[in-house]
This record gives sequence, C-alpha cells and structure tokens, in this order.
Amino acid sequence: MSRRSVRRRDRARLRPLAAAVAATACLVLLPATLTACTGGPAPAPSGTVATGSPGGDGAPPETPAPVPTVTPAPTLDPVAPETLSTAPRSVTSEVAGRLTSVTARSAATSDQVRFEFADGLVPGYDVRYVDVMERAEDEAVLLAGSAALSVTFTSSAPGPEGTTAPDVVTNETFGLPVVRQIVLVTNLGGTLTFGVGASTQVPFTVTVDGATLVVDLQHP
Repeated sequence: MSRRSVRRRDRARLRPLAAAVAATACLVLLPATLTACTGGPAPAPSGTVATGSPGGDGAPPETPAPVPTVTPAPTLDPVAPETLSTAPRSVTSEVAGRLTSVTARSAATSDQVRFEFADGLVPGYDVRYVDVMERAEDEAVLLAGSAALSVTFTSSAPGPEGTTAPDVVTNETFGLPVVRQIVLVTNLGGTLTFGVGASTQVPFTVTVDGATLVVDLQHP
C-alpha cells in the first residue's frame, strides 16, 4: 500500500475522534460559549428576577414613591336637640321668622325659656354654654348667675317694626331656680343672640312646638 493511501486511512479514523473532542469542549464551556457552540440563546439561570429596563440616559428606572394612606377623622354623632345634656344643639334652616315674644317660667322639674315667632316659622338656631357673652364689638356682657347660655337665631326676618316685636325682652331679671337673667346681646344682619344667665350649668333640652322654640333647663 502506498504512503498516500495510508495517510487517507489515518485521516478518516481521526475525524470521529475530533468531533467527539469538540462536543465535549462545548459542554464544559461557560453559558456564553455554549451559545456560540449551539447557535441558540443560553437559558437564564433558575431563580433570576427580571428587572426593568434602564432609562434613555442609561440610569436605572426610578422606583415610584409610595402613596400615603389617609385615615379619615372619626365622625361624632351630634346630640339630638330633645336629649337632656349640656352639649351644644344646632339646627340649620333656610326659613326666616320674626321674633315676637321671649318669656321664662318655672315648671315642675325645669325652667323654660320660650321664643315665639310669627308666621309659624322657627329659623335655624344654635344653643350652647359659653364662657363669656360678647357683643359684635367684642364687648363682654355680664349676666346674673354662674353660667351663661347663648341662644342664637341665624335668620330672623324683619317686619315693619324691625327684627323683633316691641315687647321682646332686651334685659330682664328673674328669680327662678335656674334662670336669673335674659339679655338681647346681638341684633345684627338678621342674627339674634340672647344670653341666658343661669344659676349653674345644668343639662337642657331644645324642642320646637309650632312657632315656638322652648329651652328647658333642668332644676339642680
């Protein structure tokens, strides 16, 4: 056999061995080299967490700021006007009424202050204890007794003689167990405020009887 024939035979025998060596080298290389050997993308390692793409300037994306949680303030149920308590009572109304009479008398268990209006309408009102009664110009009004109850009507209607009838109390004292004095403190722009001087701060109720608002101050 010639030398050329021997070389061709040896080359044919070495080709399968070279292919096996190349395949073994591809298996032990890094994932990037494996991609080059197989021609396909290398699989991502298990457990890898995907992240957002960087911005246009190459900086990592910003994490959105957390939205604060706002807890609404608790809503307190108002005290009903007819409930016996020292808490303020306030009722809003669009109607307007002209005050015609203010009287005070003692009943079995309470002193009653009655505010009567014309045309069967009682306007919105606010009744509460205050530290000091003041006029519009911040002038303090001293009342008999140790407690001051403010009674305000927010939309009194004027008549031919003004917002109140001529005989409405403006400053009168009483010798009742609780009510000691009633003074008209403010009569301005349709708002009427009366100060009721009381012997002490006692629970009261507010009721509307037709065209009359009645404040009952419980006897001590």
